[in-house]
Amino acid sequence: NQPALASSIFESVVAMDPWYDPALYWLGEIAFASGAFEKSEEWFIKCLAISPDKGGYLSRLALVILFRGKSDQACALAEQAQLLESTCVGTLRNVAEVFLYAGDLDRAEGLLAPLPSDYVADLLTHCWREKQNRSQALHLGRPYQPLFLRLIA
Repeated sequence: NQPALASSIFESVVAMDPWYDPALYWLGEIAFASGAFEKSEEWFIKCLAISPDKGGYLSRLALVILFRGKSDQACALAEQAQLLESTCVGTLRNVAEVFLYAGDLDRAEGLLAPLPSDYVADLLTHCWREKQNRSQALHLGRPYQPLFLRLIA
């Protein structure tokens, strides 16, 4: 079980250095991927306690919060992340993903429009699959096929 092995390695790193935020980040990602959103939230909050200026950490926390059913709080965190790292493609992708899931397609489109179309297509495909897999947790305000078509044209 690779996620369990990875978690064990990162937990060992954190045991040696509890201030090593990259290990905390990956523990948050592993928990998120396994659907342990509460645990994932805890790891990302620890990351931000160490590095409060990292928009990437904040944008991932926003996504976790969204998956926990707190759309308004998630969007507010995503906005803060965007302000912290307005030129970081990874952070902007995460923020756009929060807005997509929250149904704010106009804001998502504004963030995604400057990105390469293959990157956007991959993100939108990923979001659609997540929506199908976790439909109880995600709410798209309206279909986003037209957004997909505009952004990859």
